[in-house]
Amino acid sequence: MGDWLGRRLAIMVGAIIFCLGGALQAAGQNLSFFYAGRAIGGVGVGILVMIVPMYQAEIAHPSIRGRVTGLQQLMLGIGAVFASELYPVFAFLLFLTLSSLDCLRD
Repeated sequence: MGDWLGRRLAIMVGAIIFCLGGALQAAGQNLSFFYAGRAIGGVGVGILVMIVPMYQAEIAHPSIRGRVTGLQQLMLGIGAVFASELYPVFAFLLFLTLSSLDCLRD
């Protein structure tokens, strides 16, 4: 896709597909919308994960090219770890906050 459309246009297409998937997940009325949004968003992320490192490597200065693309991949991995490890903590804190607000309402 990046060779046919060019890197920048392929990134835009991937971002639009990802946003459409997110909109389906956020605005869905039932579980089918959520599943469809996850699938469509996954296609968008797949496009972006393939195209963005190539685009970064093409526009980066040769002396920092490896660091730029490597740092991007490292941050993807760190974000996945934080999302999987810290989600239970934030979910519990959200539960406590909402529970305390419910007590204040009475």
